[in-house]
Parts: sequence; C-alpha cells; structure tokens
Amino acid sequence: ENLPPRAARGVASAFPESIHVNTLKFNRTDDRVLFAYAAEHGYVMVTRDKDFKRLSLELGSPPKVVLVAVGNAQIAQVGPLILAFADEI
Repeated sequence: ENLPPRAARGVASAFPESIHVNTLKFNRTDDRVLFAYAAEHGYVMVTRDKDFKRLSLELGSPPKVVLVAVGNAQIAQVGPLILAFADEI
C-alpha cells in the first residue's frame, strides 16, 4: 500500500506477475494477512513498510520480502531502482 499501483506496472517487464495489494482488494488489510497471502501464492513482497521486514524475521520465508529503503526518494524512482536490482530480487 505504501507504493502506488503504478509501481507494479512499472516493473512488469522484469516481473510480469506483479500486482498491487489494492488490485487484490487488500487495502488496509492487516500485515499478517498480507504476509500469509503472499506466502501461500508464491509472491515476493516489495515494500517500504519495515513491519514486513519484522514479520519476515519473526516468521521466516516464504514470502521473501524486499524492503525498498530509499528514504525520501520520489515514487517515480522506485520502479527503476527495483528493475536495477531485478537479478538479485
């Protein structure tokens, strides 16, 4: 939720199955519910929310969690940043 839906579209060239939580009708859903859904469906979570890092450390993987720690970077910079690290992700 903390990244705009267009971020998922912006990385579709490297991650064609990318989907935003709002598309799944999960806006304002408890973090543990999202975490479990991602694990069950094989998603990698890409987020700016440190709560998912904490859940990942607490509950383990899956899902994998990629924390986008870019400080005050503009949202338009997030997609290119994710694409730059696509192989690692």
